[in-house]
Amino acid sequence: MADKHETIGKARALLRDMVMELHFRGCEDGHPLIRRAGELEPLLREIEGRAAEGAAAGAAPAKLFFMDPEAVAVLDLEREISRGRIPAADLAEAAFTFENQLMALVEDQNTIPLDAYADMPPDALIRIIRAAVDGICRLTS
Repeated sequence: MADKHETIGKARALLRDMVMELHFRGCEDGHPLIRRAGELEPLLREIEGRAAEGAAAGAAPAKLFFMDPEAVAVLDLEREISRGRIPAADLAEAAFTFENQLMALVEDQNTIPLDAYADMPPDALIRIIRAAVDGICRLTS
């Protein structure tokens, strides 16, 4: 899922391409579409500014283990961790919880205790979370 800055960048690029195409076809700067494209630029800056303010003051996502597997599947866990928005303890709890949910769906039991997850490095926990969440999503859809 693209973040807001990337989406705004794509919108700017699309507007630039549109204006260049109109100029190429002989349209002057007073053309209605060129004027409207120019009017959108300040709006994009405003939206981008609000997005940056929201990200700076943004609340951390809900605890992973409380989230729906579908919501976790689209999260960029590495980015959230690098921003300090997901603590390691939450990763361990999420890996444990989602593996238990997956095991319940396949009518099996997770025999790994929560303490074992707490000792795993973040990249291993992320792999476990992704695999479990993918399995849950596949089995429940």
